[in-house]
Amino acid sequence: MHLFRTVCVAALGVVVLAACADRGSPPASKAAKPSAPSFDGTYRFDFDGSQQLAGGAPKPTKSRTRTYALRSACIDAGCFATATKLADDDPKRKSNPPLDLVLDYVDGHWQTALRDDGACSGSDVKGPSITAWILQPQPDGTLTGTSYVAMNPSPDCAVATSTPVIVTRQGDVDAAVSVADPSKQAARSPSGPEGFTGHYNETSVLHDSSSKSGSRRVAVQTMCVRNTDQCATFKSYLAEGATVVNSLLFGNGKWLLDQRTEVKCPDGGTAKTLKHEEYVLPQPVSRPLPKVTGSVRFDAEASCPAQQLDISLERSGD
Repeated sequence: MHLFRTVCVAALGVVVLAACADRGSPPASKAAKPSAPSFDGTYRFDFDGSQQLAGGAPKPTKSRTRTYALRSACIDAGCFATATKLADDDPKRKSNPPLDLVLDYVDGHWQTALRDDGACSGSDVKGPSITAWILQPQPDGTLTGTSYVAMNPSPDCAVATSTPVIVTRQGDVDAAVSVADPSKQAARSPSGPEGFTGHYNETSVLHDSSSKSGSRRVAVQTMCVRNTDQCATFKSYLAEGATVVNSLLFGNGKWLLDQRTEVKCPDGGTAKTLKHEEYVLPQPVSRPLPKVTGSVRFDAEASCPAQQLDISLERSGD
């Protein structure tokens, strides 16, 4: 054995010397298989409308209950759950129309998002709507979390709601109900906009002005339809002691929000005007996004002139 090592050094030189020295190294350990709490069975989802928030402020609405059949599995690519909505009056058959979901287990919670077209009550104007669930498994077997809805079909319909939800297992899935195999689902592939999450220091300055900039701390949470860039971003901050939450929808490389809002005018009065908020997905994309820039424009109204604020958001942490 000593002779072999000597020949290896003398004949093959330094490059192969490293290979010779590695002959006794242990093989690389295989990554541990992902794991998650089981999410199998028939579950009741109770949405507590009495605790709904809209734009960060209380806006109670009617509570509702839905029932889903679920299967879960963990494979090398991750932990997934598949769900199918059941009829409200019969947990032994699927809803009509059918609704199927795929959930991912990420950072200790189950999450999913669904895109639909929606409108505000009293309006026929429809536009994209994103509904997202974040569900945290509890020691007693229930799951608790939040159902989010983001929608902006018109400036008069800028929706950003959050509703508490409790998920409780009711039993096994009935044999007559088929649920997709979770182990056959495609691996989760986060999209670029999902990197817009965490706490950010926001700086705003009046466009083409030397005026002093303003600053505040904002919290950002982005939720996307699985493996797409159909995303909703919830942005929350404090304004005059109250929490304000806005939702921006992502599309064509930008986050957008058009919203009718009340602003203070230079003469001390107030006016209802249109706010146009826009941020661009920076390139190259990283997760999380360390910096995002954009603008907020206000249309002229009454004694309030049109103005634009240039916005910079720099990430400060989770």
